[in-house]
Parts: sequence; C-alpha cells; structure tokens
Amino acid sequence: MTNYIGLIIVILLLILQNRYYLSLCKYLAQQHPNEWQKLTQNSLDGTAHANLAESFKNGFFATIDDSKVTRFQTFKRINLLIIAAISAASLATAFLF
Repeated sequence: MTNYIGLIIVILLLILQNRYYLSLCKYLAQQHPNEWQKLTQNSLDGTAHANLAESFKNGFFATIDDSKVTRFQTFKRINLLIIAAISAASLATAFLF
C-alpha cells in the first residue's frame, strides 16, 4: 500500500488542477464573453479549451492583469513541480530498492 501513496497524491493533484482549471474557464467566460466567444469559434469542435493554453501564452488572456489567472498559472507550475518530484522520488525508490 505504501507504494501507491505517491500515485494517489499525483492523481489527487491532477484532479485538483483540473477542477481549478474548469472554474477558471467559467470565470473567464463570465468576465470576458467576447474573447471567450472568439476562442470557441476558432477552436476544434466548438470547445474553447483547445486554444486557451495558447491564449495564456501570447493571446488576449496573456495581456490581461487578472489575479485569478496569475494564481492559476502559479498553482499549475507548483503543482507540476510537486508531481515531478513525487515521480522522480518514486522512480528512484523503485530502482534503488
């Protein structure tokens, strides 16, 4: 059972990140409906999630100064760092023991 603790933590962190992402999408759709509509029209099969990551890098949402967007990006970086550390520790433990 102790072998699966890292996996369980990683899965919980990914679920938490996904829920935070979906709530951010709802917030952005409410705050910036015109830009959100442009994302839905230009993306695959009418979903805005395909182009949102690119918009965070160099699109409209990269230019806005919104605390929720910056908190999400910081959370995502820290979350991925924690997941990478847990994965590296798990791999090191597996190969060493």
